Amino acid sequence: MGYSKISISEHPPANITSGMNWVKDVINAIMSSTYWNSTAIILTWDDYGGFYDHVPPPQIDKFGLGFRMPTLVISPYAKPGYIDHTQYQFESMLKFIEWRFSLQPLTERDLHANNLLNAFDFSQKPLPPHVVPLTGAELSAIRPYINLVRTID
Repeated sequence: MGYSKISISEHPPANITSGMNWVKDVINAIMSSTYWNSTAIILTWDDYGGFYDHVPPPQIDKFGLGFRMPTLVISPYAKPGYIDHTQYQFESMLKFIEWRFSLQPLTERDLHANNLLNAFDFSQKPLPPHVVPLTGAELSAIRPYINLVRTID
């Protein structure tokens, strides 16, 4: 995709703002590309950031689920302004890919996971991208971590 060195993170001790700006830059590049109309970006995190979750994780198998993670679905076919209250898990992303490409489940967990389909409306006219440009200061902060000549198209 044109990004060379990725030593930027949203994990401590890194600057989480720089990590967020890097992610924003990557998403903006995808939205500005010719690939936008056939794209689904599923942005999620792999830990809860230390915030208290008042809902105990469901015990779906011997491992259970962990703390709830925020997830954003960014796509020209995402339901605009929609908040999905379906219980998903990391395997839900895999289930969505398996559905899209007619693949068999890899494990029992993705077999029984809820598909992300509820967050999409594939009958709607594709939504235009909503690019939120980085400010000059934000771009300067992440410049050492990106190759400004992108090769996405």
